[in-house]
Amino acid sequence: MIIEIITIILIIFGFVIFLKLTFYNNPIIFFKLIDNDKDVSFYINNPGKYAISTVKGKFVTITNGFKIRINQNFKSSSDLLIQELKIRNKTYTKWHIGIEFLSFKIIDEGSYSLKIEGADNLIVKEPRFATKQRILDEIKKDEIELAIEKYYPFYHRIFAVILIIIGLVGLIWKSI
Repeated sequence: MIIEIITIILIIFGFVIFLKLTFYNNPIIFFKLIDNDKDVSFYINNPGKYAISTVKGKFVTITNGFKIRINQNFKSSSDLLIQELKIRNKTYTKWHIGIEFLSFKIIDEGSYSLKIEGADNLIVKEPRFATKQRILDEIKKDEIELAIEKYYPFYHRIFAVILIIIGLVGLIWKSI
């Protein structure tokens, strides 16, 4: 009886964590890539790691010359360190599948500004057909929309899947 309760709790926690990380990550701000002549301002309430992701497009290529500069308004003139992600998580925003491709760390809450340089050097592509990943169409620069959202490392999702698997194995083992 105790094993069934523990396995059901593991399954529930695994599903809740997985769904929260995958579908309920509310972006802080949306902005168009083409609006690179003006600063984009946003406010961060919770310090932590954040990601810049595409709203639409599953493949992102950053070529030389593309740069995003983020600094804290009214406090510092130095830019935050922005890193390209090695493992790029998919995001689900505005009923589209996007991908996280840059990350940065916020230490203090407050107002921040973002400036894009070399917007033409960012290439975003999406598959022409849902099943064919080899045929890619480049998205026009004026249609590319980016978002800033809380970043959760890939191992958080793996942990949620492991909880689900352990719970299912426990239920199957107990029923045998």
